[in-house]
Amino acid sequence: MGQARDWNQGMTRRNPIVGSVLATILAGFLLQASNIIDFQQRVASGLIDQFVPVRLIDIAFRMAMGALLVVAAMWTVGGYGWRQWRSTEYANFLRISMGHSPRYTSWATMLSVLGFVGLLVGSSVAAGVFSFNPEVLVADDNWLILLAALVPGIWEELTFRGAIQSGLLQPLSPRLAVIGSSVLFGLMHFSNVVNWEDDVVTGVIAAVILGVGWGYAVLKTGSVLPAMVGHYVVDVVLFDELFISATAGDDATGPVYATIILGYPLLTIVTTRFGAHRAAPPTG
Repeated sequence: MGQARDWNQGMTRRNPIVGSVLATILAGFLLQASNIIDFQQRVASGLIDQFVPVRLIDIAFRMAMGALLVVAAMWTVGGYGWRQWRSTEYANFLRISMGHSPRYTSWATMLSVLGFVGLLVGSSVAAGVFSFNPEVLVADDNWLILLAALVPGIWEELTFRGAIQSGLLQPLSPRLAVIGSSVLFGLMHFSNVVNWEDDVVTGVIAAVILGVGWGYAVLKTGSVLPAMVGHYVVDVVLFDELFISATAGDDATGPVYATIILGYPLLTIVTTRFGAHRAAPPTG
């Protein structure tokens, strides 16, 4: 009882807003650590065979950094220490569950993903750049994107829609908590200056807007699953250009990406509300 009381007192002494900012700064560093230290090149320089193992080791390193980030975010935002890592409160704070209703969460997740795919296909057809290319998933080493996309899909969502958004719900209203976590999520993407030559600001703005849709879905379902699945699918489909012609230029694809960035979060909000009516989750 004494330990639990001390733990709860420790949580109340922490400032979730300050902790969220610190977690965001740490996220930028840890999730870019592989690029900052040129990890792939350092690993490759010590290997005779520079084939797939280098990429796999790099992905494993990124996964480890993501796991470390979530543990650190839980401590900075919520005050959860090592002693509580097995507790249900830890999982509840991160929204690792099927939420208020498994049926509702499933509906919201499925409708959001289908909405994204439909929006992408429709906008690419309208722009004249549509091309269904499932072979890209196995071409060369592109299949590794299926693994690499797990890093943002799992760890970024557990950090921002899990720990940070849950933490911000303590001092802020639900609406401000969603907006605040989305803004921090976007600001974290400034760290992409490490490996992007340009368009960093565009990436930041896009991340903020997309984060609002995912944050709303997590808030309403009580589960981080819709954001995880949505984030993963978006990264895989867009990075592999699964529905966009590889020969299309930026002028042609620009409207497609703009439609996704602006339309997908709104669609996620709408489908989440529709899923609520279909699944009728408990209120409160």
